[in-house]
Amino acid sequence: MLFHIPYGKGFLDLDIKEREGEIFLPRSLPPSKNLREELKKKLEFPLDTPPLSQLCRGKKEACIVVDDNTRPPLGKVIFPYLLPYLKEHGIEKATILIALGLHTPVKKERIEELLGKLPSWVKVKNHCIEETREVVKIDGVSVKLNSSFLNAPLKIIIGDVELHQIFGYGGGAKSLLPGISDRESTTYIHSFLIHPDSGPGKLAENPVQKFLGKLYDKIKVDFSLQFVLNEEEEIANIFSGSLKTSFLEGKKLVDRMNKVKVEKEFDILVLSPGGFPRDIDLYQTQKVINMSFRALKKGGKMIIFSECSEGAGPSDFEKWIEKNLTGEEVERKAREKFSMGLHKLYLFFKGTRGREVFLFSSLPESIVKGVFLHPIDLNGAKSLMAKGEKIGFVPYATTTLLEKTNGN
Repeated sequence: MLFHIPYGKGFLDLDIKEREGEIFLPRSLPPSKNLREELKKKLEFPLDTPPLSQLCRGKKEACIVVDDNTRPPLGKVIFPYLLPYLKEHGIEKATILIALGLHTPVKKERIEELLGKLPSWVKVKNHCIEETREVVKIDGVSVKLNSSFLNAPLKIIIGDVELHQIFGYGGGAKSLLPGISDRESTTYIHSFLIHPDSGPGKLAENPVQKFLGKLYDKIKVDFSLQFVLNEEEEIANIFSGSLKTSFLEGKKLVDRMNKVKVEKEFDILVLSPGGFPRDIDLYQTQKVINMSFRALKKGGKMIIFSECSEGAGPSDFEKWIEKNLTGEEVERKAREKFSMGLHKLYLFFKGTRGREVFLFSSLPESIVKGVFLHPIDLNGAKSLMAKGEKIGFVPYATTTLLEKTNGN
């Protein structure tokens, strides 16, 4: 079988003649045929808010929240249409606020790659946790948000709805928290990763979503565009209106597209996050383990192909890797006092228990071993794959949730 594996900005082709594998892909939807017309329709006929043109009336400035470079570059695709629309309807200045959460700031030279060429009346800012102020307390937790966003007369959020291993789903209020929030509230909601009801594809019972759900009524967002992407990272559908409604409608489509039933367990799973930007670093790569392990036999093997062109990821995570802790130490520390960076190391340890996980990447072996994975080269990967009786292949594993059918 020929394995055509997304890797960085290209593909790796591994021909394993000795074995056949079963490929698991999201349900494919074609991209929007006329994005300009589709977007115009969504701006003028949203689900549950006035048209964006009406919301612009009497306002001169806007803040537009977008994802960072660990997500597909939606801004680059839609700003050529959205920004002229805002200008036409009276907006004279706009700030594009990159929702970093606690991720590494997007470098100046990468801004155009993420957002495209921008007119002079538009400025770009990376979210900074020091530039936040308290807006609400939820369950006794102070939530602070970016001041530029809070001060803007017109507030717009752009996001993509997708599965998320802790939050259940990305998109929606996740652009607020952790997207443009403070360290303390971000750390708090990530601490739910050890809760049994957190996990990919879980919404109603998920403690993170219960917390985020209280933000919708507390934080004023004028308009939202929530996108659902196909496996090629092309726009399959757009949902517009309030942040909550556009997210929930997008979630329904994501469930139909990205939850994949598996009838049998496999000896080996061959996984890719889906290429760049999904495999930008080790921090993002971890997600494929949690999305796929349900389809692996006990004691089975995962082989992950992820370039990790920008290294391990956020500095908090790197610092924990450098401590060279045992898995038991990681688990104990995570339960004693939760902290960001440690949470990702805990997820790696948890994801490797009862299975062997191998990684082909550009990373030094010491970093790979530091997160309880086994470094492997292409020859080693081919040799392992040739030995597996049942091989499952998930080329877009960050956004594909493998779920066993009843009875397995």
